[in-house]
Amino acid sequence: MPKKQNYVIIGMGAFGREIATVLKEQKADVIVIDENKDTIAELNQEGFYHAVSLDATEPSALKRFVSPDDTVIVAMGESFESNILIVAHLKKIGVKKIYSRATKKVYADILKSMDVVQTLFPEQYAGRKFALELMYDSVKFISEYMQGLYISEVTAPKHYWGRTIVDLNVRKSFNLNIVALKEKFENGEEEIYPLGFENTPLKKEHTLILFGKENDITAFAKQAE
Repeated sequence: MPKKQNYVIIGMGAFGREIATVLKEQKADVIVIDENKDTIAELNQEGFYHAVSLDATEPSALKRFVSPDDTVIVAMGESFESNILIVAHLKKIGVKKIYSRATKKVYADILKSMDVVQTLFPEQYAGRKFALELMYDSVKFISEYMQGLYISEVTAPKHYWGRTIVDLNVRKSFNLNIVALKEKFENGEEEIYPLGFENTPLKKEHTLILFGKENDITAFAKQAE
């Protein structure tokens, strides 16, 4: 059984808080860190039992709560200098999965040079959307179409290969509609089949485009991992 992933979120502004809330809703193991003691007290009351008040720019303090296998999201936006310092400390600890917020392209370029996995632009990338894609490798895209309903791209699970959409009856099992099928070819090109895909045997190169409620999509994604 694979080791359960731990998430550490540094910076509990609106963006970091949204990511933390979604991860908690999904029963993930989350440590939240913020320098403001009042913010941490509020988070404790909201059910974040691993909420820590500390200055994340201090390496000795950071090392107490972060391990190399953690996925760390640096969600602070007030001071990019602090973000760079924290990322540097995380690299020294040996953390391989680091995501950091940036507000300008030049900041993103600097973070890219530091081998940050992904640079986050909150204005372009909702915290909820990011958190769901972060938790499930099979989820390649998710976006709210209207209140409570989402459209998402999920990799065809291995145990579905060789079977058709008609065989699987995902609508009955997960209360989801498969609205299209996407196929990726060896040359990197992709093709979307909006019609006539229901009897196509699924394979590794296929992605299912789903429409439904968020909890139904995440239930499907869990069994696709």
